[in-house]
Amino acid sequence: MPTGNGHHDLSRERLGDEICSAVNALKGVVGLLASSSLDAEQKELVERIRSGADQVLASAHQLKVPGQAASPEAAPPRPPVEPPRSGRRLLLVEDNLIIRRVVRRLLENLGHHVETAENGKKALKKVKKGAFDLVFMDIQMPVMDGLEATRRIRKEVDTAKQPWIVALTATELHQSVCRDAGADDYLGKPVRSEHLQQAVERAVTPRVRA
Repeated sequence: MPTGNGHHDLSRERLGDEICSAVNALKGVVGLLASSSLDAEQKELVERIRSGADQVLASAHQLKVPGQAASPEAAPPRPPVEPPRSGRRLLLVEDNLIIRRVVRRLLENLGHHVETAENGKKALKKVKKGAFDLVFMDIQMPVMDGLEATRRIRKEVDTAKQPWIVALTATELHQSVCRDAGADDYLGKPVRSEHLQQAVERAVTPRVRA
């Protein structure tokens, strides 16, 4: 039956993917913590979290492929995201320091040149001074939010320097609200490496607005 085991296996695979995505994001944050100044007790706690994350990843891979042994060494890695042929100049606008560091690392691992700003006001200043291929713009930020920053960029920046803007938000903010402000694309949080790459690929052609 088409709705029998095949449907069940697909659900298992999707669940495994979601678990892997969440744990990999956790490991990224743990890696940042490990590189900071920690005392002996904190370092031990970080290592315990890292070890537990590896075990969860192994179990998630077993969930995706029934019958496979659940050992960290035998667990198949997720297919690597192919980096673009040439790096692009990106601006990441995000007020949360940890998220900013993690997403920047993901983008740099894809081969891009990344600058950052922690609010819309600083982003506007950077876009006016430099030339960016694409801006990843968080929507909810202090000082100046992403929607206002996007409107100001569209109004105040020369046409030749207009970047492709991808709105980032963890809320249920409708896509049309971001587009009305001047955004070209939209990604929900938490973002994944493959989604970032796909957004960059959609912006490869010169920006042309209707």
